[in-house]
Amino acid sequence: MNERLIIFTHVLHYRVGDKLLAHGPYVNEINALAQRVNEVVLIAPLVLQWHAISPDNIPYTKTPRIIPLPVLGGSNISEKIRYLWYGPMLVYQIIKGINVDKWIPYVTVMKTAEADDIGRGVDAVLEFSKDAVSGQAGLSIDVSFSHDLGSKFRKIKKDIEPQARLKLVEVGKADE
Repeated sequence: MNERLIIFTHVLHYRVGDKLLAHGPYVNEINALAQRVNEVVLIAPLVLQWHAISPDNIPYTKTPRIIPLPVLGGSNISEKIRYLWYGPMLVYQIIKGINVDKWIPYVTVMKTAEADDIGRGVDAVLEFSKDAVSGQAGLSIDVSFSHDLGSKFRKIKKDIEPQARLKLVEVGKADE
């Protein structure tokens, strides 16, 4: 077994000595999944400064590798403006992880043009290629933390549907 579980999450993580802690129910779920793979990689916010840690946070049984993201959010305007700075950095970190660190085997990712990003909501294109099989898929990375993902996906689907064409080719029959 040489399998890796990669998790993108907004759950805050804390490092205490050589232990990694997070919200208890979340950690219990990841611990159960970790038994089925060789490695767990978390792409998650890591609290770097000393911070009071709630007793609801517990350590993982097997410490996963963490690719730290900045802690974003808050209620005042300066904390919200940080999104403008860190949003593109988060997208870059995900693209780098897929291309350089090989988070997803046989997949490369390319950043889309701003028109596709802003107009269609597609931040990147994933390309899968192994042996004679290849394909592409759009990747939407929502760093705006919007809560209405359903309308975002409906908009992307509406933009793609008129361009989509499916052609069924039977093996051994001539292309007509």
